[in-house]
Amino acid sequence: MQMIWNQQLVKKENKSIVLNLIMNNSPISRADIAQTSGLGVSAFSAEAFLKSRLQL
Repeated sequence: MQMIWNQQLVKKENKSIVLNLIMNNSPISRADIAQTSGLGVSAFSAEAFLKSRLQL
């Protein structure tokens, strides 16, 4: 149970980081987001964002 909660928390935090970068630096490429955030490009795929409906 603890592992699942931690994974959800990390995903939520990553999403927040990416959305803040987009809002503050738009337009910004996925490569620039990855470089600035230190996250891998797969951590913020467009498909994953659409599936989550951008909910934080």
